[in-house]
Amino acid sequence: MTAVLGSSGFHTPKKSLNIVMFR
Repeated sequence: MTAVLGSSGFHTPKKSLNIVMFR
C-alpha cells in the first residue's frame, strides 16, 4: 500500500489515492 502510494501517488496523488482506497 505504501509502495503504491509513494510511486503512483507521486505522479497522481488524487488518482492513486482512489486506486489505493479501492484496493
